[in-house]
Amino acid sequence: MTGQTGENSHIETERLVLRPLAQDDAQFVARTAAKPEICRMIARVPRRFPVLAAEIFITRTILGERAGRCVVRLITARTDGEPLGIIGIDKAGDGVFDLGYWMAPSAWGQGYVTEAAQAMIAAARMRGIARLTAGNFLDNPASARVLDKLGFTPTGETIELFSFGRMAKAPCRRVAMALA
Repeated sequence: MTGQTGENSHIETERLVLRPLAQDDAQFVARTAAKPEICRMIARVPRRFPVLAAEIFITRTILGERAGRCVVRLITARTDGEPLGIIGIDKAGDGVFDLGYWMAPSAWGQGYVTEAAQAMIAAARMRGIARLTAGNFLDNPASARVLDKLGFTPTGETIELFSFGRMAKAPCRRVAMALA
């Protein structure tokens, strides 16, 4: 992996480049994140996600990175730069960050999210983050398998989490991983 700690850094894996978001990514983010099969499995993206909302999301992400509240990267194919999804960690407490991700349906089932998450976990360790948390809606077993494969352990907590993509609450399994 190269340059994985600064706000302008890229993280490289065997098949992927995780790079900072740019305003040019707004079309991809808006078009892909609002797909029903994606937005219903994440909490913060509504069913209608226009380009302006994606631009605001990207701006807030850039500002959040500058303030040390998050590290968010666009997942791209190393071969051609095709955008595949987003992965990030957001500050959830003192020394604790929450991992989140989504992938375009065309990238599902190829191990990309696991590969990207392994790189993000390594970057979190290098930043001195002590603990990661994450969650998956109970009706998203693919994400549960990814989190389990990464080494997250269930906290025993299932919360009712509001999803803007569903416009309703749904049960969400919580998991955690110690990094220090």
